[in-house]
Amino acid sequence: MIDHHCHSVVVDDLGPEAFRSLLTESDRPLATDPFDSALGWAVRRWCPPALGLAAHAGAEEYLDRRRALGPVEATRRLLTAAGLGALLVDTGLTAAAGQPLVPLPELGALAGEVPVREIVRLESIAEAVAARAPSADGWATALTDALATALAPAVAVKSVLAYRHGLDIPGDRPSTAEVVRAASRWLSSPAAAPAAPLLPPPPLPFPPG
Repeated sequence: MIDHHCHSVVVDDLGPEAFRSLLTESDRPLATDPFDSALGWAVRRWCPPALGLAAHAGAEEYLDRRRALGPVEATRRLLTAAGLGALLVDTGLTAAAGQPLVPLPELGALAGEVPVREIVRLESIAEAVAARAPSADGWATALTDALATALAPAVAVKSVLAYRHGLDIPGDRPSTAEVVRAASRWLSSPAAAPAAPLLPPPPLPFPPG
């Protein structure tokens, strides 16, 4: 089995509230305990048996068991129980619950020494290029060069453009002038997320294999 799109994991002794925060992507208070959500029920059904508990163990019993095993052993048991043969990991997310995610080689080892390959997030590369403060005129070229390097070991790319801007996204490739104007607006306000025309899909083929 291949997990074809996932993030890495937190290997840390998270407190109950930090752990619960990982059961939702909402940035607003929930009306109920995240363990009582559909995802929370799934966690309580499938994860406790991998840690030596009965299915549907209570949330506090499950969290106590994780603490008793320690984060590394609990993570190893859960990942190996999934029976994964490989993982394709979106590296655009680098932290969760205030903790860094484990590097890809360590993730593969925890999952049972399985192959791990990277999915490159376009926005992450764009933001790294912008942090080096290129000129708006040179932004597209700098992005293309950075992508060529990032894609060499990767198996896919992804974008969170729809997540940031909605689904009303022009389907046509923007002109060079449009890219320069968008880059100029963005570079003058680095805290803003990249504008929709800022990421023309580069004509970069993946290497064989």
